[in-house]
Amino acid sequence: MIRTCLYTILLCSLTNFAFGQSKKAKAAFEDQRFHDAIVILDKEIESGKQNDEVFKLYGLSSFYAGKFDQAEETTLRLIDKNPENDDYKYVLIKTLLAKKEFDQARDAWNTISPASKQHPDFVLLSNSIVSQSKWERIVSKLEVSNFDEINTSAGDYSPFLYGDDIIFCTLDKADLINMEELDPREKDFSKLYKKKLGQFESKNPHEFLPGLIHGKHIGPISISTDKKEIFYTSASQLRAGVNYNDIFSISKNEEGKWGRPKPFAYNNEDYNVAHPALSEDGKTLYFSSDKPGGFGQMDLYYCYRTENGWSEPINLGENVNTSKNEVFPSQSDGYLYFASNGHPGYGKLDLYRVEETDYWEFVENLKSPLNSPYDDFGVCFKNENSGFFSSNRPGGSGKDDVYKFGSIEVAPAVETQYITGLFEKEQVGLKNKKVVLVDENGTVLQEAYTNAQGEFFFLKEKDITNYSIRLDEDLEDYHDLDMLLTDSNGNVTEIVEADENGNFSFEILALDDYDNLVMMEQTDNNLLSINIGGQLFREEYGDFNKEEEVSIVNRYGIIVGKTITDSTGTFLFENMKPDDQYIFKLSSNDEALKIAIFDEDGEPVQIIIADKNMRYYFERLKADDDYISMINSEDEEIYIKENEAFVFSNVYYELNSAELNSESEVVLDRLTVLLYNNPHVSIVIRSHTDSRATDKYNLKLSQKRAESVAAYLISRGIDVRRLDAKGMGERDLVNHCSNGVECTNEQHAENRRTEFEIRKNENF
Repeated sequence: MIRTCLYTILLCSLTNFAFGQSKKAKAAFEDQRFHDAIVILDKEIESGKQNDEVFKLYGLSSFYAGKFDQAEETTLRLIDKNPENDDYKYVLIKTLLAKKEFDQARDAWNTISPASKQHPDFVLLSNSIVSQSKWERIVSKLEVSNFDEINTSAGDYSPFLYGDDIIFCTLDKADLINMEELDPREKDFSKLYKKKLGQFESKNPHEFLPGLIHGKHIGPISISTDKKEIFYTSASQLRAGVNYNDIFSISKNEEGKWGRPKPFAYNNEDYNVAHPALSEDGKTLYFSSDKPGGFGQMDLYYCYRTENGWSEPINLGENVNTSKNEVFPSQSDGYLYFASNGHPGYGKLDLYRVEETDYWEFVENLKSPLNSPYDDFGVCFKNENSGFFSSNRPGGSGKDDVYKFGSIEVAPAVETQYITGLFEKEQVGLKNKKVVLVDENGTVLQEAYTNAQGEFFFLKEKDITNYSIRLDEDLEDYHDLDMLLTDSNGNVTEIVEADENGNFSFEILALDDYDNLVMMEQTDNNLLSINIGGQLFREEYGDFNKEEEVSIVNRYGIIVGKTITDSTGTFLFENMKPDDQYIFKLSSNDEALKIAIFDEDGEPVQIIIADKNMRYYFERLKADDDYISMINSEDEEIYIKENEAFVFSNVYYELNSAELNSESEVVLDRLTVLLYNNPHVSIVIRSHTDSRATDKYNLKLSQKRAESVAAYLISRGIDVRRLDAKGMGERDLVNHCSNGVECTNEQHAENRRTEFEIRKNENF
């Protein structure tokens, strides 16, 4: 298995410890024999070798052996002698987290130097403090137990379900920790074994496909759903003491016989390619590799199956991959599961999942009891609510054991006792930025660092309602930033602006009310806003007559609107920011429902069906559309269709007059800024009237009004060549209120509007 140099890399990168003590103790430590290292170090301490180097290794060995009290005592002793050493404090905090002593961990964190707090490992530690504190309040319904029917004293890991069989890796004699430094003449490698579920009393496991799947170290494994294709990891010896992991596959021929192993197209002698995981549809192969160009040590990649073989490897990106290790992927029911020690977690390798989308955005820790302060990895599912995974937590038969779990129902929601939100600049999250929580007296209560998406988490302090949050960074302009407060579901509940000192101040409601905040209403006063309307139906328009909640999500995964359909299944989202793509989500999971999107004339322009995750993707701009890139009034880059029209919602005139009122001038000032920021566009100004008065009078009045808008923009410095004023009169009504039709004042008002159409500027 690849925890290739994992402990050596992890500890060196986190602590920069230089070991100068017994070679035997160091060798035992690097070989994961932590209890043996403790025995050796005990003897050295008893013999009088009580220098810092000995206690460094003693504390670390105690931590990884699960002797947390001993690790805490030893580390506190080192800190007492070296109060400025943040490496010792790092180990202390991890130990306190393992003991679930969160208040003490936060107190220790506050003694870390500002320079160390900027280091990515300490940023991860800070996020882990907050995350674990939050997770501890969740009551899990998951039960975990040792699957001792198959576990041995040597080590068993990476289970895979193969029909009624369970296949797993077993080490014959000793665990394989360090692939690069292993002497294959002295230690055995792991092999694959198979056992039928339900026959644990009567039959021992036997080797899986012996003689066919072979190598110095085999596993993990992945098998296609039709059982005709197998992918597996195999260690290859390049030269004495140097081994790398490759992926191989075997397939059944038309006669049902297995062929010879074939190497994966992207195996390489210079780096590891391992841990294959074939998707359920057989079209995607996930794997882990430390190939150059990644984000860290081991990254997750995937390839698509094509007519010519596998596509070039694609990195899952920085939302999933970190500066550390992402390994042991597996796929189930629309999610990719994997192990990592680079996301906020419980200590070592934790199990995570991420939904299979184009963006691979929201990585979720599977929490306790699946995860522990030890290595937890290699998960597979028997069904939606049960499965197996690997762990080296205490109480097992060997170094790694297979565990079973059942009932993974989502735990009931508990009272929200934390403050969550995110910082953005131009809709991009600010990652790895120090954030401080301050009370109304200016006292710093907590510190945290934003994650890869710009999110931050604070515990809510008792009896305090007024807070400020500030970025502890030297930024040129805090007013370029957005701070969005979110509820426990990630919905934006409030946008907070910075004051003159860079503080984002807000009030937190009582706990009973906090998570009942409504999602942020779409109150965008941006001139470039659009309406998106549609209708739910099954086979034909109008055949769906129930109320259904519809959510609209932007390309950053933020819910920007919610509404309820009417009796015909119709919905409308108003004042939306133009975007190239939106996602609709329905409150029900009715796979038969389709969504029709309508243009401003009520004509259907797109029919959308749900994907396997019940998401409806609306591509507002298609590849063959002519579009214009623009900067809106919030300095955000947006894309609009060429010749797309936008309505001025607050441009008014005096009765029977073309004179603009003061409220209209405010709106036109914003249009002036928009035109200054986008010199590559020109506009057509169209003014419309209602049907009252004669057609000739209305046409003349609307022309004067359009010219009045143009004149105002010219007075503000806009070149006349960028403006085209057109009066439309009553020729383009938006409702039925034509000549002679009795309508209310409100209905007539719908027709009195001024709009502008954006075109590419051919003159500049």
